[in-house]
Amino acid sequence: MSAPVSGQPDKGQEMERDCSGRIHKQGIPLLVHPAFLRRSGAGQVDLAILKLACGERILKIYEAKSSRYPSGKQVIRLKKSAMILSMLLAVPAQIFLLRRYWHQGSFIYKEHLIH
Repeated sequence: MSAPVSGQPDKGQEMERDCSGRIHKQGIPLLVHPAFLRRSGAGQVDLAILKLACGERILKIYEAKSSRYPSGKQVIRLKKSAMILSMLLAVPAQIFLLRRYWHQGSFIYKEHLIH
């Protein structure tokens, strides 16, 4: 991740870095090079894990957002990414919006199922 010109990480990068430790502990981290998905017209994946749920593996893709919801076009690209990775890994996929909220002096994180 590159830092803005000021040398300070932006809120999205800071949140993604903080969330990666939390999310990656929940399953097997999956790192996907952005160019791999972009070649197919799909979207970049912020965070992804393979997780065992109800005795089956599932791919969980997370879009980390600190301030806004993803655009309609971004959701379409994320769905395409989920489809490509699901087919490649032969597992079902889910996409979650991961939001950070300030609550009583600290951040809390909530997952919202997109697809």
